[in-house]
Amino acid sequence: YSEYISTAFIISVIQWCLGILLLYFISPIIAPVFLKQFTFINDADKIKNFFVVGFIFFSINLSNITYKIWYAEHKGYLANIVPAAASLFGLAGIWLILRMQIENKILAALIAFTTPAMILGIIFFVLKTTVFSEINLRPGWTVFKQIIYRSGRVFVFALLGLLITQIDYFV
Repeated sequence: YSEYISTAFIISVIQWCLGILLLYFISPIIAPVFLKQFTFINDADKIKNFFVVGFIFFSINLSNITYKIWYAEHKGYLANIVPAAASLFGLAGIWLILRMQIENKILAALIAFTTPAMILGIIFFVLKTTVFSEINLRPGWTVFKQIIYRSGRVFVFALLGLLITQIDYFV
């Protein structure tokens, strides 16, 4: 059990680093395209906003592993309480942003809403995968191959589902 958690930790941290690196290089290309309807924001701010929010969302994604572990341990209530609490903190953050005199309120509101989910997600990810588990930074290759094989099949179906449900963006 701890070998699977250790392997998932290593894989997810590597994917996070690669994702952030990829986001850094494609933000200047993608941000102006995705945010073109926001004509009141210049391209430099679009790129910055896109990267900052993308970084936060990549970091929030780490908490999904923790939620899956909690479900496997029959503690699914935690996987529902933590995002709900993060949303409440995010709502309070937006309320505070509306009361403050800030120049870039859009970026501040996005950060205020998403940062609690990121912070809680990373804290519980680190606690669950390293502190509360016997992490082994050199797990066996058999466990690694099993996880990659199973996740690869799920990835293909998830990608197909994404393409089918989001086809209107491509048309």
